[in-house]
This record gives sequence, structure tokens and C-alpha cells, in this order.
Amino acid sequence: MILLEVSNHIIEEMLTLKFENATQTNKPEAIEVTFADFDGVLYHIFISNPDGDKIKVMKYFQFQEEGKKGENRAVIHHRDDETITFVLLPRQSNASAHQDNTINLIHTFPDYLHYHIKCSKPYIHTRMQAKTSDFLKELNCARPDAKTKEMKTITRKTYFWE
Repeated sequence: MILLEVSNHIIEEMLTLKFENATQTNKPEAIEVTFADFDGVLYHIFISNPDGDKIKVMKYFQFQEEGKKGENRAVIHHRDDETITFVLLPRQSNASAHQDNTINLIHTFPDYLHYHIKCSKPYIHTRMQAKTSDFLKELNCARPDAKTKEMKTITRKTYFWE
């Protein structure tokens, strides 16, 4: 997350234009804008509603309210190689306030899950490094002391070799 300065005119104008278009057409559209600030730093903003996924899920809530048995499940493909199954209880789909919250949570869950998976990798790595260093300390403490050898020079003088 990048925090921009307060009242950034580029973002304000872009969002007000998108909101006006959405209120006139009643269909939210994806937002993808790349812009630069006064220092020349590029920012990329991307907010999407791929194929109206919220509308797809809302259809199943309406079926449940009307008591229709037409569709058994809603399938939304976030990524081609993954599958996440959600089981919704009646209390999560009855009231309209709970419906909006449930739909928003369903759409943010895959990103939330991937974020935590990516955060767990460095955590596991640091724990593994700590365990390895502890193990090496124990091995070094358990190393037997080297015996001193008695060596003689050609002139038969004795010295000790460690």
C-alpha cells in the first residue's frame, strides 16, 4: 500500500468521473490508471470487478430469498489453477446488510489468503535459520576435545601439538 498526499487531484478527478459514470449507467467498470506525481514517480491504480462477480453472487442470494431451487451453487473463477469452496449459512444470506458484507468478504478472501501465504514463507525461513543455528551450537558443544600429541624434533626435543 502506497500512501499518497492528501487531496491528490489526479485520483480525485479519476474517481469522481468513474463514480458519475457508474451512477448514470448503474454498472461499475474497472479502473486502471497509471500516472506520475510532480517528482516523476509512476503510480499504478487498479480496481476491478471482473465480469461483474458481485452480480453473479447476488443472483444466488436472490434465488435463496425467493426460494428457487434453480441453481445449487455459485462458481466464481478467481484464478484458473485454484479452487476455494465457500459454504454460506442462511444467516449470512438473509438480511441485505449481511449479503453485502458476505459478498465483499468472498471477493477479498483469495487476496487475503495469498497475502498470508506469502508472509508465512519468510517466517518459516527465519524459524528454520534459528533452529539450524541452535543445532549447530549444540553440535559444537558436543565436539570432543582434541588430544594433545607429544611430538619430538630431530634433536629429540619435545613439543606438544594441538
